[in-house]
Amino acid sequence: MKMCTKCGVIKDLTEFSVDKRHSDRRASKCKACINVYQKMYRQSVRGKAIRKVHALKEALVKPELRKARSRRAYYKNKEAFFINSAKRRNSIQGKASREVHLAVKYGLITKPTICNKCFMELPPARIHAHHRDYSKPLEVEWMCAACHGKEHTGANYRNRSSENN
Repeated sequence: MKMCTKCGVIKDLTEFSVDKRHSDRRASKCKACINVYQKMYRQSVRGKAIRKVHALKEALVKPELRKARSRRAYYKNKEAFFINSAKRRNSIQGKASREVHLAVKYGLITKPTICNKCFMELPPARIHAHHRDYSKPLEVEWMCAACHGKEHTGANYRNRSSENN
């Protein structure tokens, strides 16, 4: 017989989970109290957040779960997916991007291994083509991802895009 530290009721040892850390090898709270606590915790904000993190970690470990999740997201937003991909594909930016890709593929342009902004040496796969003018698709500056991102968020880019609209 043992008393639960949560509810204070004296119960049989079978009502307590096995816990090797205690001298009597039983948990200090009865199974019923632990179940109530766990149910409340799972419904709390923190409990939901932790479950979400565990699910994401599990999806990263198991590729079939990751595929299933992306497939569900695709079917859930199928129309938006097609509209956005068609907009990108048929936009001036999309066409310029394709032309540069094909020019590199067929050897008309060689992709450098050095960023034009920070002069960092990187593998060609990590160098991006930046268009100053999309109407001239083969006139590009080659930049690393960090410099390319800065170029698009810089004040010059915002001023130029507001003039075009």
